[in-house]
Parts: sequence; structure tokens; C-alpha cells
Amino acid sequence: MENCGIGVYVLSLFRIYLIGDFRLEEPGGKSIRIAGKKTRAMLAFLSVGMNMSRTKSWIIDHLWSDRGPDQAAASYRQCLHEMRRALGPHRDILVSSYEGLGLDTRKVWVDCFDQAYLETLIDNVDELPEFI
Repeated sequence: MENCGIGVYVLSLFRIYLIGDFRLEEPGGKSIRIAGKKTRAMLAFLSVGMNMSRTKSWIIDHLWSDRGPDQAAASYRQCLHEMRRALGPHRDILVSSYEGLGLDTRKVWVDCFDQAYLETLIDNVDELPEFI
């Protein structure tokens, strides 16, 4: 069911799939491997945040609430480094500032917000996949 219900315009964007297994694809359809679970979670949080962004403190509170402030901040920086490394020449889809992190909404599509994709997905599966 590759690209079911996805229009040509969407194929020109980076695609984040949150329904079923997490996937990030570049515009040509090639998968971008995001190894760390926390890094995938950070991308998922950004994908569903208002304007595809979150404050640094929100991300830290949700991913590293069990750590002290210094260790949590270091873990955040490590995840951000891993994300940039995985994106390589496409790291410009990340929008970062001192206050937070986001995705360039002009360059990213997320499956759970595309009504046509969801309708096609529902029409073509016997069992619905889980949402991340």
C-alpha cells in the first residue's frame, strides 16, 4: 500500500508516518533511518505540535522527566545531534532556536493530518494499524 492516497504534491515533501510503524521519508521516497527511540519520539512530538513545534522545556519534560536538569539538557542536545546527523543534507527541515525546536511546515507532511490519506487507508485495510 505504498503511498496510498498520497497526491503528487505530497510526494514532493518529507513524509512522517505515525500510524503503524514510525517512518520518515525524503521526497524521493527513500527512508531516513532514525535509530534512537527518544529521537523518533521527539520527531513525533514535533509532528503533532502546534505549527509542528514544541518548546525545549516541553520536550525535556516529556522525554527526560526522570533526570536532573543538566542530564536532561544533555540528552536533548544528543537527540538533536542524532536527528541532524540522520537528516544529513536535509537538516534544514529542522527549525531550532534557544526556546525550542520545530519542523518546516512547508516541507513536511504528516499522515495523521491528511484526511484523504486516512480515508484511503481505512478503505484498504482489514485491520487498522496502531497510532504511535
